[in-house]
Amino acid sequence: MEEKELLSQLISLSYTKTDITRRLRILREFFEQKYYSSGGRSLEEFLKTAKCTKEDSDMLLSLDSKFYKNFTKSNTYPCLAKLDRLLNKEEVIHVYLPYEPMAEEKEKIGSWFKKNISKNVILDIQVDSSITLGCAFAYKGIYHNFSLKYFMDIKRREISQLLDKYVQNP
Repeated sequence: MEEKELLSQLISLSYTKTDITRRLRILREFFEQKYYSSGGRSLEEFLKTAKCTKEDSDMLLSLDSKFYKNFTKSNTYPCLAKLDRLLNKEEVIHVYLPYEPMAEEKEKIGSWFKKNISKNVILDIQVDSSITLGCAFAYKGIYHNFSLKYFMDIKRREISQLLDKYVQNP
């Protein structure tokens, strides 16, 4: 299996670039203990003691055995390095939120993008405190703003007129 196919599997089961990068690190740590320490543990045993989230553990356990058979002692480092380089070449949608979303919210946002944009979409979720109620995202070089502030700026004149009427006739 080529590295592009391996990366495609990781992308299909992950939502953000940060998640994929972290999972590649966990995989590297797993293969290091498997190939370079005595009595290497199984993936399941390794994940119980690894510093990873339940989501990371569930995702890595959901990959089929064919995925893991692509890694050998001699090719693990070059293969993981190539996966990292390929990941950096993938198109990313930058999503801007006014706060850091919890894992459940990232999953909802990520699954919406995978369903409505592309199953291979990778998100880069960033906090932007200037956004008020809503979100913004950049895709293919175009910035899309869906925040309350943006829509209020568009309707500023009408809002001012409405407030002026109210002030004049409370």
